[in-house]
Amino acid sequence: HSRVGGNPPSCTHHVIPTPHHVIPATITSYPPPSRHSRVGGNPPGCVRPTSIGIPTPREIERNLIILVLAAGVGYDWNRSEQPCEMPLYYPIFLDLRGRRVVVVGGGAMGEEKVVRLLEYDACVVVISPDVTARVAKLAAGERIEWTRRPYQRGDLQGAFVAIVADTSDDAANHAVSDEARERNVPLNVADVPELCTWITPSVARRGEVVVATSTGGASPALARLFREMLNGTSRLKSTRDLMEFADLAPLLSDARAELRDRGVRIPLDHWQASLTDDLVDLVRANEYEQAKQTLMENLLVSAACDCAGGVCRMYEEMAAQPDAAE
Repeated sequence: HSRVGGNPPSCTHHVIPTPHHVIPATITSYPPPSRHSRVGGNPPGCVRPTSIGIPTPREIERNLIILVLAAGVGYDWNRSEQPCEMPLYYPIFLDLRGRRVVVVGGGAMGEEKVVRLLEYDACVVVISPDVTARVAKLAAGERIEWTRRPYQRGDLQGAFVAIVADTSDDAANHAVSDEARERNVPLNVADVPELCTWITPSVARRGEVVVATSTGGASPALARLFREMLNGTSRLKSTRDLMEFADLAPLLSDARAELRDRGVRIPLDHWQASLTDDLVDLVRANEYEQAKQTLMENLLVSAACDCAGGVCRMYEEMAAQPDAAE
């Protein structure tokens, strides 16, 4: 993983002791077959199920993995034989100390990525003509390297991993993806899972214990719910077990796809306010169509609500409700 062209400011080229990554123990929530299975061919590399009880492509979208950096938890070795529609991402923890990480985009999302990467001692290079004040300050203090222009082919040279945080230019997204594939650089393109070769989990951390939750790209809102409930920071009340919410993954994935096709964007807090105990109950009772109708109605409220200043009124009202046990 030697770096080409020298080290960014404040980064020291040194040998990193092995291991370079940690494979976490895995707990998997896996669904039974359901009447909502998708009919059709398999994408390349996917196996057509031939026996009763093996999940079909729609069921695989219900995959939700919790990665626990702890010992003594088993792994379901049969999962690698299951059919797939979305990629089955291999859970792994990377050692980024002293390694070059390229972030394309310096806006709010780019800033979030940069700050998190610095927590793990990565050598961060930001490619963007404009950045937030905080990213500019980090560059001025030589905490990161800032290349003040749009992405150009060759920017991934020497990169250990890369992230596209500004996805507003579809042509640029694909150009970065093409270079990453040619150079075998693992790439994350924010909210564009088809261009990703790795995805960022939602992380809860206390001391040396890290719990990383992934919905396989199905729902960032669901991953956030798991993180907040694990951290004890969720403002919304629930009487359901945490893993019961995993059953919402295929429903949320379908809703995201439909809203994307309509060109409708839903505020993040409004997504959270729509993940209710009642929705969990409908899904677990196999009332999928009713659950989808309820979810879509709740989500589309945001298109006409009077929320202002980035504050979701529905979310705030639900957060203010007293606990049922009180």
